[in-house]
Amino acid sequence: MIQGKIKNLIPDEWTSVVLSYADMARNALTTGHAVIKIAISNLAPILLGVIICYPIPRFVLNETATQSILAVCGILAGFAVSQMFLTGKLPDLEDVTVQDARHYADKVRYLFFSQTSTLAAYIATVLACVVYLSVGASSNAYAHECSSLVAGLSTWSLSRTLLMPGQIYEVQSYLLQIECDAKTEKQSRKLREDQKRIFSS
Repeated sequence: MIQGKIKNLIPDEWTSVVLSYADMARNALTTGHAVIKIAISNLAPILLGVIICYPIPRFVLNETATQSILAVCGILAGFAVSQMFLTGKLPDLEDVTVQDARHYADKVRYLFFSQTSTLAAYIATVLACVVYLSVGASSNAYAHECSSLVAGLSTWSLSRTLLMPGQIYEVQSYLLQIECDAKTEKQSRKLREDQKRIFSS
């Protein structure tokens, strides 16, 4: 009873977002060893950045470097959102087979999950930089450790950024191939109809 009343007070947009994330994760987990793959793609770059920077003696990010990372990740976050809108833009699927349409839908759903991970990387890096600057981490006793963590998150953001051109190419190339196949099928159909008309006459 009480749980039902509390549930009714939850904003609909929150519920909708949670359901969307759950559906996104469910689609992403359909591939083999999905959890391991997702963990490697997101955690490995962070560990790599930390492992590279932490052994460097007195490695400390100054305020200028941190602000630069913050600005770049903020711009890239906006670009990531724009890319998600571009990925979700539906093409004209009138002449596409049901199988191709479903394949395209599955591809777009997975790309949405991947792009959400990219956006999460930027947001995490931005938040880390903001906290780093707010507490004056560059001048405290844990400056080296905090700098290594920011470097690790920055490496994660960089690795996700390198995926963007390939993802854009993947979607556009698939759409072009669908369009070419549809045009070829339409032309072949017209040719068969013309031949049939000639033989019938």
